[in-house]
Amino acid sequence: MRLLQGITFYNDYGYYQKRISDQQVREFAHKRTGALFTAGPMYIYTDAAVGCNHP
Repeated sequence: MRLLQGITFYNDYGYYQKRISDQQVREFAHKRTGALFTAGPMYIYTDAAVGCNHP
């Protein structure tokens, strides 16, 4: 029996704009990179997240 059955890598990026008023728009961005490890009945996620202009 193997201890580690699988590894899945992922990279998510999001960007959006929020209109605050007629003249002001706020921009938000985030990036998350990580991996999913499967071992028998366990699913283990590890990731690193970076964001810009989040409230």
